[in-house]
Amino acid sequence: MIYCCTLVWYNQMNVYESEVNMPEMNEERKQFYKDMLSRNLAELRKACGLSQTRFGNRAGISRTQLSLLERKEINMTWSQFTSIMLLVLLNNDGKEQAMKRGLFSEELLRFLQAKDEDAPTDKTFGVI
Repeated sequence: MIYCCTLVWYNQMNVYESEVNMPEMNEERKQFYKDMLSRNLAELRKACGLSQTRFGNRAGISRTQLSLLERKEINMTWSQFTSIMLLVLLNNDGKEQAMKRGLFSEELLRFLQAKDEDAPTDKTFGVI
């Protein structure tokens, strides 16, 4: 019985997703945003007023990994990107710096909010 319910829910989700014109982002655009964040990561972390250890703990990244990301010695994953952006955008000073540096575009906002391409975005984190 649970299996049947799961299938129905899954099918309903597929129907919903196919009915809405959801924005997608290819790997090249994701890499563009990851590179942009990597170039500004140390400054954004400092704007948030956090050490590498505290920032990493909040973002789910070890201090060592964060240090490597800040020095651009390893490539940032999309999961790291989204957790770092969430942390930065929930910190007023971090958000201000991210907006000033153009790190949070309308394209990225629409993609992360999974909004229909014709629907207005939620401006809670709006682009300045």
